Amino acid sequence: MKTLPILFLLAVFLTFVAWISLQGVSQAEPLTSTVVPLAAPELPPQRSSAPRKDTKPPKKSAAYRAPAPTPLKPSPLQIALQAGDLCETAKLLEEENIAMKMVYAAILATISPSAALVETFGANGVSGNEFVFEGMQKLTHPGTRFIAALQLGGLSNMGSAKTPDVKKARELLLALEKENPGNAAYPYFRLALEEKLGFKREELLATANEAADGSFFDTHFDEINREMLNARWLNPALHYALRRYYYADSFNFYPGTDVIRSLQADQNFGGSARIAKLMTDPGMKASRPADSGEYYNLQYIYGRLLDKNSYKDFDEFDKEKGGAGYTPEPPIFAEQAGQRFCDPGPYEAFFYERRNSR
Repeated sequence: MKTLPILFLLAVFLTFVAWISLQGVSQAEPLTSTVVPLAAPELPPQRSSAPRKDTKPPKKSAAYRAPAPTPLKPSPLQIALQAGDLCETAKLLEEENIAMKMVYAAILATISPSAALVETFGANGVSGNEFVFEGMQKLTHPGTRFIAALQLGGLSNMGSAKTPDVKKARELLLALEKENPGNAAYPYFRLALEEKLGFKREELLATANEAADGSFFDTHFDEINREMLNARWLNPALHYALRRYYYADSFNFYPGTDVIRSLQADQNFGGSARIAKLMTDPGMKASRPADSGEYYNLQYIYGRLLDKNSYKDFDEFDKEKGGAGYTPEPPIFAEQAGQRFCDPGPYEAFFYERRNSR
């Protein structure tokens, strides 16, 4: 029976221990699960919708078309030419303050010109006395680059550069020679520039031999001249304007021919006949007169001077090709009872007769 008190005491002790344990748990901080935050994924930097200043614009697709420039208001002369109004055209061309550039601008706006014609007679073209060498890099046609070189060198009858530069003109001709080998026109005109620059006679002789060794003679003016001459026949008003303001007197051939003749006399230069043939060859092959634009009259004339016995005088030569020479046109304005008035009839009849006989 002594066992019972012992068991009772053991139960009390265990109960006390259990109570103490429960008290420790209730006073301890509650257990919580530790959550480790996940690292945010690395996202690519967001692109701004505004264009960056240092980025290049997107490439234009094949279908891209630049916005058309705002058309300029046509001048009264352009309106008259496009309408074929002969009386209004003649009246406007009589005004004292009308400039050649203004006339050419109206003509070009009427005839849908080629790039070569625009580079020659346009607002920033190489013709006229306003030509500035800085615009040379914008020229794309070899003919206008050739004209620009002669403008710089003082060998163009289409005007002169604001700042002549014979040395630069020679360099430009040398550059054109590399692009178009065999064209005798380049050393022919370079010869005149080199004489201006004081080259020695043996150096001039070498350049003359280069011209004689050429395979053709092309100033590129035939193409430009032909387009301008053909524009005359679009209507009587254009014919009237071009007859008064356009002259196919582009280059000064005399200095080149003069140097060659002097080399023939004192240096026994034997290439004169060869250069003469190259210069007259376009005329010899033409089937129509110079006025048609098939060949350039001044080139024939100065080429013939190098070998007169082999070629006919220009007037006789051109007449055989149907050239009528200069034919004065009938007047447009008449006077009656002290009053001046426009009568386009006679001039229009003259125009259509000439156009039909071409």
